[in-house]
Amino acid sequence: MSTTFYTLKKFTSDEKTKLHSAVDGNDIITVTNICNDHEKEEIGHRAGGWMFSWNPFHSCLKSISKQSIIDLVYNDDIIIIDEYNTVLDKGEFLDMSFNWCPDGLTSNTYRDKYPEESYSYIVAYYYQRDGIKICKERYDFDLKSLITNDYQTDFIYDGLRWTLLTL
Repeated sequence: MSTTFYTLKKFTSDEKTKLHSAVDGNDIITVTNICNDHEKEEIGHRAGGWMFSWNPFHSCLKSISKQSIIDLVYNDDIIIIDEYNTVLDKGEFLDMSFNWCPDGLTSNTYRDKYPEESYSYIVAYYYQRDGIKICKERYDFDLKSLITNDYQTDFIYDGLRWTLLTL
């Protein structure tokens, strides 16, 4: 059993006014344009037996760090929802995510435990290559020292598990 979590940008009062007017006027293009700016974006994922998995590619993250996650979650302009669209308390979400299965699996420990079920080298290669490139360009953060083998699709940094599978 697993759950994916998302951020969702709140509508400003100006956007709400424009949206109500567009709906009343049956202006589907304006409605679509306003709503497209408010699509949910994955922030992380939990699964039984695994460490919580953070998305290092979230568009609002300023760095790959625990503090950046805290800043993002407590941003007044967003809400946190789960895959069932349940709005979550921000403090409870952080407490759950930071404490979810701290000794749980990572791609390396899973591969060690279940070598016959691990991701193929081809899949891991593309996620690693693209993840390393994006992190270097976006954060000036070099992942190469944190990637220890050809099958690794996640890494531990600042005490958190970050996954490259969210590309």
